[in-house]
Amino acid sequence: MAHIREKAESISVPLRLIGCSDVDFVSSVIIGTNRQNEVKEDQFWAMRPFMKDLEEYCASQSSDNKIFIERRDNQYRDISIERTRIFKPSDLMKVAAAMFFYQPHRAARDHRGIRSEFSNRIFSDGHNVELYHIAALALYKFDFLVRTSKVDRSRVIFRFYALYALFRKHWKTPNILDASPKSQKNVRNEVIAVLNDNDKFSAQIEEVAGYLEQIISEADITTREKIRDYIRTESVVVEFSRRLFS
Repeated sequence: MAHIREKAESISVPLRLIGCSDVDFVSSVIIGTNRQNEVKEDQFWAMRPFMKDLEEYCASQSSDNKIFIERRDNQYRDISIERTRIFKPSDLMKVAAAMFFYQPHRAARDHRGIRSEFSNRIFSDGHNVELYHIAALALYKFDFLVRTSKVDRSRVIFRFYALYALFRKHWKTPNILDASPKSQKNVRNEVIAVLNDNDKFSAQIEEVAGYLEQIISEADITTREKIRDYIRTESVVVEFSRRLFS
């Protein structure tokens, strides 16, 4: 082995490093040339042009409504900000499933399925960044109410149902991303009015929890594990929607 090591030490390997300050160009190169490597799918979502627009829009909002979209790992590591305001593309995908596509039962468990089914309907260049900002803000506000004990922690299991109900109260069908700008603006204004009123949002969360607890009780399901599995079924979404919106 010694003679091999001696030969190896005399070998030189050429290496060329190319720097570029154009983030969009770098992203396009990564997307175009790295599919053969094991790269997280979320990284490719984050490189979509829409995501940059969303990131800039969310960061430009007032302090109470500011959200930070993490398009790159540890993007905000050295910045002093509230960590709970940082959202990855995968977080947005879950919330979009509940609020835009009315799939609250799948949002928490079926990340890959959602990504596959809605890949051509999410994070598109023509989409309204305001809607995605509201979706991220809704998740932040829900967690904030729990952290500050304004909503009981037991309600966390109903998180995506609460977000679904919040949106569906103002838009009946799962096609808001394709609606007219006027309709989108109206829905956004209605939803943000609730989000900016802690008492009103807390009351809506309790209303959702009340209906779900009634459905769960009637099914005679008691353990938290079984409850979690039960509310992730389509039949519960159908029954919950019938009771809440009929």
